[in-house]
Amino acid sequence: MCKRCLKVRFVRVKLQPLLFAKVTANRGLMRQIV
Repeated sequence: MCKRCLKVRFVRVKLQPLLFAKVTANRGLMRQIV
């Protein structure tokens, strides 16, 4: 694997939980409004 691919993959793995938390929070807000 090239170093750049490795870096991209690392960033993706780091950001995935953040993105998931964001989506979950948005869903929770929608539920509260409705």
